[in-house]
Amino acid sequence: MFGFLFSPIAKLVGAVALGGAIVAGIYLYGYRAGAAAERLNALETTMEQIRERSDTNEEVSKMDDAELCAAIGGVFEDGQCR
Repeated sequence: MFGFLFSPIAKLVGAVALGGAIVAGIYLYGYRAGAAAERLNALETTMEQIRERSDTNEEVSKMDDAELCAAIGGVFEDGQCR
């Protein structure tokens, strides 16, 4: 029974299994690294959008009614935006 473990066929099967395990490990490492990079990219994009929105909110909060009306393309007449 132990004689089979040292035969050329058993060595070939072992080498193929070891190679498959190494390839699978490398694939999983790359997949996880790519997923982490994508999560980081999404987080950076979200933070940039939050910063831009904060700047927009600051600009809008400083506008009076006439300026807000003009910013959205209206005409401010008689206290109303048209």
